[in-house]
Amino acid sequence: MDAARRRAEQPLDTRLQSLMAGRVVLVTLFLGSSIVLDPLGGESLGSPEKRSLLWLIIGTYALTIVYGLVYRSLVGRPQPEAVIARRVERFAALQIGLDLALAAVTVELTGGTESVFLFLGTLVVLSAAVVLGRRAALYFLVPATALIVLTVTREATGWLRVGGPVGDIRLFGAYLGGITHVSAMFLVALLAGYLSDQLRATGQELRFASADLEDLRALNARIVDSISSGILGYDLEGRVITLNPTGARLLGVRPEAVLRRPVAELLPGVTAGQASHRWEEEVLVEDTRHILGLSRSPLLDGRGKPAGSIVIFQDLTQLRELERTVRLSERLAAVGELAAGLAHEIRNPLAGISGSVQMLQVNSADPLQARLMGIVQREIERLDGLIASFLQFARPRPPVFAPIQLGELVAELVEVLSRREDMAKVRFEVEIPPDLALEADPDLLRQVVLNLALNAGQASPAGGMVVLSARAGNGQVVLEVRDEGVGMTPAQQERIFDPFFTTREGGTGLGLAQVHRMVEDHHGALFVESTPGAGSTFTVRLPRRQVEAA
Repeated sequence: MDAARRRAEQPLDTRLQSLMAGRVVLVTLFLGSSIVLDPLGGESLGSPEKRSLLWLIIGTYALTIVYGLVYRSLVGRPQPEAVIARRVERFAALQIGLDLALAAVTVELTGGTESVFLFLGTLVVLSAAVVLGRRAALYFLVPATALIVLTVTREATGWLRVGGPVGDIRLFGAYLGGITHVSAMFLVALLAGYLSDQLRATGQELRFASADLEDLRALNARIVDSISSGILGYDLEGRVITLNPTGARLLGVRPEAVLRRPVAELLPGVTAGQASHRWEEEVLVEDTRHILGLSRSPLLDGRGKPAGSIVIFQDLTQLRELERTVRLSERLAAVGELAAGLAHEIRNPLAGISGSVQMLQVNSADPLQARLMGIVQREIERLDGLIASFLQFARPRPPVFAPIQLGELVAELVEVLSRREDMAKVRFEVEIPPDLALEADPDLLRQVVLNLALNAGQASPAGGMVVLSARAGNGQVVLEVRDEGVGMTPAQQERIFDPFFTTREGGTGLGLAQVHRMVEDHHGALFVESTPGAGSTFTVRLPRRQVEAA
């Protein structure tokens, strides 16, 4: 409101500047024309009257220059606004007083009560009303009236007048003209002063209202810019009319670059119509898939008629990932509790069967029976290993954290994998900074990297490449394992971390489930992005400092 009040004082400055400019125009127009048109009957500029008028014009110009310099000194110094306003008001009153004196001199030089410039007194009162208000106009009405009365008195008595008193006929005209001009000045002072006060009050209220409107508009803009949801508006033709900064960031565009563009280019899921609607949509922002939750509502104009639609949207990617992780954790917990007990019950009979088969194998003389019992023994061992892996998944040991150089660990695992026969068909490439370190369980982290690299190599075709890269940022280490394999469908991606779910023939379906559990035990997160026929990328995010993560 203080800013609004300061803006409300500005019109006094404007009126004062208009007064100085108008004075120059009037003096040039009226006094200059009196010299050119020669109302005094002089034949040259050598006459005293014309020289006086000429000096009056020059003096007015000089005064205007002085006024301008004084005005700049008044408003140019660093002072409180109230002090400047009072000084400007007094300066305006001084100018109007000098204008009244100049008007009196002009009237005297151009014929007294018969002067064509007798109306200048009325203009002075009018300027006082416009610049300073009704009260100032009434104040200046008194000396203006006194000057007219003095002029009429001098002509009637001949006081300080070269030609002496005027005749009766002219005196009657002087009385009549004086009364007329005094009445005119009185009416101008009342009417112009009243209108000026009303206009100033109305203008001040309008300026206050405009200032409040600007403040509200600025507040509304700040709210729209600060809101954490994207806001997009489009007209009845489906062209974008507004987009807040959050929405531009979520869509990966600049607000000014999308104005008047079809909304379907930004959000293909936006359909025709203005009816309220809720839906979710996937968008690609900087080669990253995001899930947006959108809500559309009709946009109405000031008369309540449809003007378009407004769409409010949020990024639900992390929420959907969290929901998927929670569902997976619930499934894993339920399966783990059930299977852990079942696995113990199965291992006891397996131990008895294995011992019995070994005794029969030792005492059997038939080679066929010995070979068959060997097959049974190997299958029992494989089943026992599968149960051991599942028990490790269902009831893993807590991680023991220690500082690890990730580049060295991955390089060692890649060297081991490169010597395996089933991995000879692919090439491994490591893109990890040598100084990248974090706190993790060395054994569990090896299993995580080994499982992901094995899956990537098994999914890749002959001659394919598996890239293991890592980077640090925001207190995290991001490890990516990227292959050039067959990829996965969205349905497969939803279940890829479920126990016993596998896309490879002969797989147990426990490798990725164990990896997911180990990453969670490290307070991290595991994600997968895959396109059928274009390979898959598994992303592991781990805190660099486990104390901060805990």
